[in-house]
Amino acid sequence: MRRLHKGDIPSADIAAIAASTDYVFVVGLGKSKLDALTAAGANLYGYVKCSGVRGPTAKGGQDAQWDAAQDLLWRAPDGTPFIHRDNLWCYGHIQDHPAEWYAAVVKPQVEALLASAKYKGLLLDNAIGQTPDLFAPANPEYTPRGYHDGSLVILALLRRDFPALEIFPNGWIGSHPVGLRGEALGATIPKGAPGEGLPFCHGVWFEGVRFKASGKRPTDERFVADQGGYIGLANAGRVCVWDELSQKPGTAGFSEAWSAFLGTRSVVTNRDNCVMSVAGPPWADWWKAA
Repeated sequence: MRRLHKGDIPSADIAAIAASTDYVFVVGLGKSKLDALTAAGANLYGYVKCSGVRGPTAKGGQDAQWDAAQDLLWRAPDGTPFIHRDNLWCYGHIQDHPAEWYAAVVKPQVEALLASAKYKGLLLDNAIGQTPDLFAPANPEYTPRGYHDGSLVILALLRRDFPALEIFPNGWIGSHPVGLRGEALGATIPKGAPGEGLPFCHGVWFEGVRFKASGKRPTDERFVADQGGYIGLANAGRVCVWDELSQKPGTAGFSEAWSAFLGTRSVVTNRDNCVMSVAGPPWADWWKAA
């Protein structure tokens, strides 16, 4: 079974993780660690937001594209930018200006990422949809269709400009209407669009399948729907990442989620397309033989 690591990596674990892990997703690592991972042969994947830019009050510091993004920020009628409730970055108006947002923010961030290390791909976060409660203040303009279609424009432009880059949008929004949850990620870019004929992405990120981000279980109906989406996209050839971000390895909750993942994986045609996200020590490799 393929292994995916997401998160920080202690320096002492770099060699072991590089040798044993198929996908190493990192965010904000320093140059020395990136150089060490590259030298160790790690398959590195970076991180870029589909619809966000960090300003001076955001967690993690201000992005270099902050000034260029000003005219494209999604704003309330009084001019206040809509921000992400938890992490305080600002939303770009990708419903109305996806191509402009891509040119001003997303593309420069990807170019900077690729200049900093030898990345094989990236996680494109906050793509396809958002749960409305993430906006602060409340955003009455948000629509599942508008945000979904704007995300696809950005993905198509990324595929055109960086065709060799393995892109994993995050991703699947099970609370949205059928057809706007991420099903399109299993398709190819339509004729006449940038990147036409290419798959929209290499893989899809599923956050909180067996447990929500809050740690609560979803309804049985929601779990079965998300599980079906996972199976469908994996069978469509996408590498599907199952990420139980509220459950830590070694806990009862993670064991339950792990069992659900294995059961789901058992009915996928190409099981190599099924990957569990783990930020754990190298000895967690026991499941590679599963």
